[in-house]
Amino acid sequence: MSQAIFIDPVDVLYLRGNRLFGGAGEHGEALMPPWPSVASGAVRSHLLSNSGAEFDDFASGMTGLFDAPLQQALGTPREPGSFTLRWFSPAVLQNDAVQPVFPLPQDVFIPENKEAGGQPQEVHHLQPCRLPEGAQTSAPLDQVAVLKRNDPAKPASGWWLNEAGLQAWVKGEPLTPDHLIAISDVWSTEQRLGIARDAETATAAEGQIYTTETIAFRRRQDRQGGFLALVDGIAADALPDGLLRFGGDGRAARLQRSAWQLPEPDWQRIRDEKTCRILLSTPGLFAAGWRLPGMDEKGNWKLPDGSLKGRVVAAAVSRSRTVSGWDLAQWHPKPAQRSVPVGSVYWLSELEGDIEAGLRRLLDDGLWTAMTDEEQDEIGAQRRAEGFNRCLIGAPLDSRNN
Repeated sequence: MSQAIFIDPVDVLYLRGNRLFGGAGEHGEALMPPWPSVASGAVRSHLLSNSGAEFDDFASGMTGLFDAPLQQALGTPREPGSFTLRWFSPAVLQNDAVQPVFPLPQDVFIPENKEAGGQPQEVHHLQPCRLPEGAQTSAPLDQVAVLKRNDPAKPASGWWLNEAGLQAWVKGEPLTPDHLIAISDVWSTEQRLGIARDAETATAAEGQIYTTETIAFRRRQDRQGGFLALVDGIAADALPDGLLRFGGDGRAARLQRSAWQLPEPDWQRIRDEKTCRILLSTPGLFAAGWRLPGMDEKGNWKLPDGSLKGRVVAAAVSRSRTVSGWDLAQWHPKPAQRSVPVGSVYWLSELEGDIEAGLRRLLDDGLWTAMTDEEQDEIGAQRRAEGFNRCLIGAPLDSRNN
């Protein structure tokens, strides 16, 4: 059973990406949303702190530091336990109900509308389509995700899906402007001035002034922004409310247990049409670049045990991003790995086998289920615990409603 938690930042957050900064006049950009490892590391550190165990003992791989259930959940730095992050996204808490805020899937297009003051008036969906005979592209799949629209338009920016929009996408229902939320209503970026410190004298280093972006969540009387996470592999009563250190400089955030569940697709429609969409809800770390785990070069796809197979007919994938980080236990950088961004979409068709059971495994365990043991070892067990390679299953969109 997954436990939902709402992370409410007490102060602005330093959510840094992978670009080095800190030299004279340099600028550090914020990464929003941050990697799921930021949240999983904060929550695991919170559990470790509340247990009373020494961090150095845990970092050295000592066992027997906690009671048996917590030991099973946390494991060791080299061999993580059952704890894993199943979902992580920005969110809003209103009237004691938490609602996720999710980046636009890559199969959704919002045309810019300057006449309406930037307020979107329409939402379009990309649909897989075979190109006319004679048209050629470098795309290796049978079909290409195409936007069908009479007039050209630039994409609008600053809009994400709200809770209703996420539910509609998963169920295969057409999106409308009511399914959108302006990220400026959830958080804003603020600039902070930093001065490097001399390591020997602990005083300000001469000429070493830089700026960095911070994330400030909106807070109103009845509504506040923060993060929503779903945690698996630990009992709910073992996850205490309280303060934790979150992001760069260990800024304070308040953890409180909440209630939320992943949206369920229209399983009957998926079984009947033998097709679905897969949406990355956290960054994907795949052994074959952008290709979905279980997919070969020709688009054929199957689970390793053969219980489900099909074809990836099209994909909408944005430019890759590099994931790294810092390993506090072993005190060295984590390997830099190329990731498939959140919001990437894959269309599967010609599904054969136990369709619902196989897709539920992807929903419950992530795309790790579609990887071989060798591929999982290549990426690393730590990344699984950190919440990478998670997805949502969506019913196919009826083109008549687009």
